Amino acid sequence: MKKRITILFFCCLLFQQNSFSQERSFLRWIKGYASWNPSTFVVNGGDNVSFTGVSTGVGIGFSLSKSVPFCLEVSPNFQVSFKKLNKGGISHIPGKFSMFSLKLPVNLLYELELKDGLSIIPYVGIYARGNIVGELNADDDWYGTVNVFSESEVGEENVFKRFQVGAHAGINLRIAKRFDVGVSYDQDFNEITKDVKTRSLNVSLSYYFKK
Repeated sequence: MKKRITILFFCCLLFQQNSFSQERSFLRWIKGYASWNPSTFVVNGGDNVSFTGVSTGVGIGFSLSKSVPFCLEVSPNFQVSFKKLNKGGISHIPGKFSMFSLKLPVNLLYELELKDGLSIIPYVGIYARGNIVGELNADDDWYGTVNVFSESEVGEENVFKRFQVGAHAGINLRIAKRFDVGVSYDQDFNEITKDVKTRSLNVSLSYYFKK
């Protein structure tokens, strides 16, 4: 009797596990990626300022339909940006600028399979970015290290904002079902400082842990 109950118990567990796996089948992939982000501070009425960024993160893709290859991807990442700034433009203090940010893109993708193991994936999406730390290591020792988010240190005209939202579009080429290379273009909706918005070109390399 005990053996029958034990067998029945394990059969129920197996059934539940299979049901759970089917419910979770909408999970398409989990990937890690790294990106190079050449970017620009677009100054309204002034000279634009280019700067460099690098980022790394994870992407989690979900199927939206069993019949149509539309997917939703959430891909949080950590980004570091840096630039040698001259006086004028976006700063009245010359020095080395650096900023650390967290970014949360949400993308709608369409997976077009060219042949086995090779796919083209165009996408569009929106993102939110929170700027955690921003510093200017001034050339003049009198200023020292300046917090660009502090109005008392950089002034009302030059203080940076901690939160931006924007939109982007891009395309990935998936190779051998485990790797992809991609390029995308980002454009912020709101200003990072007075009369200045950010845009960037992103070149990425990804590896799929689950596909």
